[in-house]
Amino acid sequence: MMSLQRTAGALLLSAMMSHAQNYKAQQIVDHGVSIVRLSDAAHGVEVSVAPGIGNRAYEMKVHGKNILYFPFADAGEFQKRPIMCGIPFLVPWADLLNEPAFWANGKKYLFNMELGNVRGNMPIHGLLVTSPLWRVTEVTADGRSARVSSRLEFWKYPDLMAQWPFAHEYEMTYSLADGELEVKTTISNQAPRRCRWPSDITRSFKFPTSRAMSGWRAFPPACMSSLASIIFPQAKCGRSISRIHCRCADAR
Repeated sequence: MMSLQRTAGALLLSAMMSHAQNYKAQQIVDHGVSIVRLSDAAHGVEVSVAPGIGNRAYEMKVHGKNILYFPFADAGEFQKRPIMCGIPFLVPWADLLNEPAFWANGKKYLFNMELGNVRGNMPIHGLLVTSPLWRVTEVTADGRSARVSSRLEFWKYPDLMAQWPFAHEYEMTYSLADGELEVKTTISNQAPRRCRWPSDITRSFKFPTSRAMSGWRAFPPACMSSLASIIFPQAKCGRSISRIHCRCADAR
């Protein structure tokens, strides 16, 4: 009886250890760029995130094939010429404005174009699409998932506040579990007034055309549109959480 109990205990411990080892979260350097790599060995999925380039997830490899649009050989090339690819985070506004200004709370705010952090006479895609200001707060893996969390405290940077004078901060978590990537973003208002933030998380997929990839599936979020207008009621109370799910069927 004792022998059976010991055997059962050993098998349970072995299964738990195997499950825990399935997920990995590593901070590494790829061609001179600090990145975080999340791995799910059981499903053959690997996600690479570059916190210093807009906290961008630029690779989601399934059995070695990247399903995100990424026209570069490595992260070093991407850092030299960062374009729209992967999963960019577009805030505090998304898409194209029709003038170098915006309206909020019945007031018109003009951008200071001399600061150099607003792109074009018709500004596009916010201020943070390639921002190096993200700070990694947690990199962890356990038996359930591999995760990385980062924070950007917008209110701390005068050049950002000069363009968008509403104190707020962002926290983003990439979580890889069961072959599925979840991106959870929390935007917290630090100002004593309500404000509206347009935001967008764009997904750029590149599906291989090979026969082996015919079983792949991707699921966009069903509960929110890609472009969400977020209203914060008051200081430290407003919060919006969006999730993106991308699940790929086995494509061995």
